[in-house]
Amino acid sequence: MPGDNGFFPPVQYSPLWAILAVLLLVLVAAWLILVPVLTRARPVLTDAQARAAMAPVIRARYVEAIDRIAYAHDREGMSSREAHQRLSALVRAYVHESSGYPASAMTLSELRQLGLPGLTGAVERFYPAEFGATSTNGGVAAAVEDARHVVMDWVLP
Repeated sequence: MPGDNGFFPPVQYSPLWAILAVLLLVLVAAWLILVPVLTRARPVLTDAQARAAMAPVIRARYVEAIDRIAYAHDREGMSSREAHQRLSALVRAYVHESSGYPASAMTLSELRQLGLPGLTGAVERFYPAEFGATSTNGGVAAAVEDARHVVMDWVLP
């Protein structure tokens, strides 16, 4: 409706338009910041780096398994042969999991050729009790220590 002088008074805009304009500016700014941040290239871990990152967890799991074998031999009557067989399989599996060498499928001569002194020495000491003609109860404590040394001291050659 025109005023006394024949002009219309200025139109009053709703505050909703100002709020929408600020919100639109915030969304555009967020888009400009978030798109480069969320689409940047991520560092890729190599197998060796991933294994190194998981080494403490893997090591702890295998030390616990060695302790279970020692307990089973000492308290539950596991035979010396079975303890040596399990320890041999365990250290081979540890080397495979921590380094990628297929040690669980290798013979002793293949391990020697590969040049893994810690593992090869332990497996050599396990062999007589593992494959001997008779099963004795001796040497399991030493075999457990050998297995612990392989797990605790293992580094890639």
